[in-house]
Amino acid sequence: MKIKLKILTPVHISSGEEISPIEYLIHNNKFIRIDMDSLFNDSEFKPLMEKFISIAKEQRYIGDILPKDLLLKHPLYSLDISPTLKRANPISVKSFVKSAGRVYIPGSSLKGSILSGVIEEILKQKKISKFQDYKKYLGEVLSELTGRFDMGEFAHWFNVKDSNFKTTEEALELSCAKLVGTRSKREMSILYETLKEGIEFETEIISHCKKNEIEILNMTNQFY
Repeated sequence: MKIKLKILTPVHISSGEEISPIEYLIHNNKFIRIDMDSLFNDSEFKPLMEKFISIAKEQRYIGDILPKDLLLKHPLYSLDISPTLKRANPISVKSFVKSAGRVYIPGSSLKGSILSGVIEEILKQKKISKFQDYKKYLGEVLSELTGRFDMGEFAHWFNVKDSNFKTTEEALELSCAKLVGTRSKREMSILYETLKEGIEFETEIISHCKKNEIEILNMTNQFY
């Protein structure tokens, strides 16, 4: 069953990579990731290389070390900065997952989100509101869905394909989340590459269990 996904709020799916301020430039309300390989191969950069390497050990933002005109010649990609982010201070940015530089939503992430909804709905039907042994209940829920009680948590119940691809410029923007301490109430800003609100993706889901795709999506919707 083919479905469309519409992004309702900023979404971040981590690639596990962090982009250092030495690798990006903030210019004209844009987050510009620098193609460092291209920069280092630029003859105009060669006379500045030794100074750059020396200063970069302490001065972490590349925009304070090298001329902007030089950096703007070597963009890897450029993102809009979210309107909610008044000022982007040069700190590390958590990178969104990509494949060959293109943005997508992994099927594994979607499947995990759907599974959370399905587990919640089935446990609610069983009148189980509190549980601590996640693996035990996960195995029971999936076994009930598939009728294969020997498979437990590894039951093959549902497939979700990776979504289609989009360009970074089309799909992503730079957003900020603030972590607030419970005692001190101090805020710590964290920058993320996030999917833009309103962006749409396409994927395909296939049920291998007693519930069809529509029933599974309805259960997921009830949870969220």
